[in-house]
Amino acid sequence: ALQASWRSECERPGPLPSSIQLSPSTIAPKSVKLESVKAEESSPLRGVVLVLVDSVRSDRVETKRNGEFLMPNLRSLLGHANYFPNTYSTAPGTTKAIASLLASRYFDNIDAKQGDLSLGGVLAEAGIKTIAVSGHPNLARSTSHFDVLDDSASVEHFELHKNALTSEEIIDRALVQFRQIEPDERFFLLVHLFDPHAHYVSNPLYNFGSSELDRYDAEIKYTDYWLGRLLAELRQRQDTGIVIMSDHGDEFWEHRYKRHQARLYEESARVPLIIVDPRYSRSSVNNKEVSILDVAPTILSMMGVSASASMRGHSLWPVVSGMGTIPSYPVFLQSTNRVKSAVVLGRSKLIFDRQTGVAEFYDLHTDPGEAINLADRPSQRLKYLSCHLVDWIHNQNLP
Repeated sequence: ALQASWRSECERPGPLPSSIQLSPSTIAPKSVKLESVKAEESSPLRGVVLVLVDSVRSDRVETKRNGEFLMPNLRSLLGHANYFPNTYSTAPGTTKAIASLLASRYFDNIDAKQGDLSLGGVLAEAGIKTIAVSGHPNLARSTSHFDVLDDSASVEHFELHKNALTSEEIIDRALVQFRQIEPDERFFLLVHLFDPHAHYVSNPLYNFGSSELDRYDAEIKYTDYWLGRLLAELRQRQDTGIVIMSDHGDEFWEHRYKRHQARLYEESARVPLIIVDPRYSRSSVNNKEVSILDVAPTILSMMGVSASASMRGHSLWPVVSGMGTIPSYPVFLQSTNRVKSAVVLGRSKLIFDRQTGVAEFYDLHTDPGEAINLADRPSQRLKYLSCHLVDWIHNQNLP
C-alpha cells in the first residue's frame, strides 16, 4: 500500500529540489545516465589487478584489535590511493554481487547470453589477457569469458569450502599467474579471497577469542597477512593498477540478524573500495556513495578501453586521476531474495520491504547505526528518495 501511495504521488523523479541540501555536490538524477569517461582521456595502464576480499564490511578497515589494525597491508596503500568507504553492494550475497560487479548491471538485468559485454568480454575484445584466481566455485559463472580461470583451490575444498583456509594457496596461485604474464602483454587479473566469509574458521596466526565476531576479525587479519605478499610484488610495478574491495559485509546481531543476504543495513551492504593508479601520486578519501557497479567502468577507463553500452555504472576515473569530480547520484541495492530494496544518497537511506510494506528511513550522518527510523516523519528528502526508489523498482520489473 505504501508503494502504491508513493507511486501515485511521484512522477519520474527529477533533480533534487534546491531546498534540500544532501551534499554540496551536483546531484545527478538517476534517470539521466552519466557519461562514461572516454578511453582516450587516459594514458592506459598495462594491467590492473582486482583483489576481491569476500565479506569484509567497510568499518573493518578502521577496526583495531589488541591495538593493531585488522588490515595493515590494505591500509598501507591509503597513502597513495583513492579510498571510497561508502561503496554499496548491489545485493549482499557473493554470487549475485560478483556477477553485478563484472557486468556493471543489477543482477536481475544480466543476460547470461550477453556475457561478452561484461568486464572480461570487453577486455578480451580489446586484446587484453584476462585471468581469474578464485576461492569460490561459483565464480566460474561470471568469468566464462576469461582466458584463464584457476579455481582449483575452491574445487579441492568444495564440500568444505566455508570451513577451509585458502588465502595462502590463492595468493601463491595468483603470483604464479602474475609472473607468467609476458613483459609486453596487457592483462587483467582478478583474485578472489574467500576466507572471511562464514563460517568463521580459527587460523594459526591470529586469535581474538571464540565468538563469531572474534573469529571473523581473525580471518580478516589472516587474509590481510597473505594479501601483503601479493601487494609487495604489485607495488614494484609502475604499469599496474590495484583495486581492492569486497562484495558484501556481514551482520552480527546489530539488527537482530546475522550474516548477510536478507538485510540491507550498513553492516552487510557497505563495503570498502580502494583504487591505486601508479600514474598519479595522490591520496584521497571520497565519502560520496558509489556502487560496485562503478568498478568495471573505472577499470576500463584505467586501461584505456571504452565501457560497454550495457554497463550501468559510472567511471570513478575523474577522481582517481585527480582530473575531475563525480556528481552525487542515487545508489540502489536489493536483498538477494528480492524482497527488500533500498536507495542511498547524501548519507540518507531508505529501505522498503515489498512484502510487508514497511519503510525504514535513516539519516546516516546522525544515526550511522540505523537505530532511529524516520519514515513516519514526512519530509522532502524522504519523498525525493521514495520517488527514486519506486521508479527504480518499476524499472527492475520487481513485484
